[in-house]
Amino acid sequence: MFVVKVGNGEHTSFWHETWIGVEPLASRFPNIFKLDKKKSASILERRDEEGFLAKWKKAPSSPVELMELSQLQTIIRNFIFSSVLDSWKFPLTQDRIFRVDILRYQADLALAVSSLKRIEWIHTVPLKILVFLWRVSMDRIPTADALPHRGIHVNSVTCPLCQSDLEKTDHLLANCSYSEETFRLIFEWCGIEPQKFASVVELLDFASKWGNRPKKKKIFLSVIYGTILCIWRARNDIVFNNTPLKPAKTADNMISLVFGWVKHRGKMGNGDWVKWCCNPFTIL
Repeated sequence: MFVVKVGNGEHTSFWHETWIGVEPLASRFPNIFKLDKKKSASILERRDEEGFLAKWKKAPSSPVELMELSQLQTIIRNFIFSSVLDSWKFPLTQDRIFRVDILRYQADLALAVSSLKRIEWIHTVPLKILVFLWRVSMDRIPTADALPHRGIHVNSVTCPLCQSDLEKTDHLLANCSYSEETFRLIFEWCGIEPQKFASVVELLDFASKWGNRPKKKKIFLSVIYGTILCIWRARNDIVFNNTPLKPAKTADNMISLVFGWVKHRGKMGNGDWVKWCCNPFTIL
């Protein structure tokens, strides 16, 4: 993602940087590269008025070595140097100046393209919750199944909510019997036909594609995100406090939590709590 613009060649590696052509000279001329005494030399150290200035372990002698040397001499003689210092350009921006946000965006595209598309970064939901959901979508939360892979010992790898299966992200937050019952209650509260999901990705995809009214969709996304968070909190209450919660209580916690998000962060200051408790879309 970085391209060198050679000036006098003082700060650019002659052999290892791609400064002329489409590959490093070490790859293009491997036989004479092996003969160079100082492979880390800069361009300035390896050029003179005649072209290529060599410091050999032994002089090139084989036909292949002599051919590579001749080609390299021609390339260097034809290259136009200047007296200014070398500089680096960042071709991903229009002004060629490096920016962290652009690099981060490219890194996210490379590492998590599909996950990024499953999370709607809506202002109704607090940023730290969106970050948690982003980690959920990439299966990067500390479940009992994931912790041993990070060198952390756990007493049990069984799902603490249902005690019947391995605690993985998809099981815990999508198809555990506890999660299914919680989502059933939430979907009935929303007036939507209850759904079953095989994975968190499937759940997030459903939430991102549901509805055709922007405000209604934002409320539904907030509800789904809040439900995932509250199920995770219910799991933590059992693991760390030994305090089990029934699915109905987890659903109630979500209803109260998301009402605060929608009322204050969603700019719905006249949100009616009684109407909200009956159906979340009645406040629109």
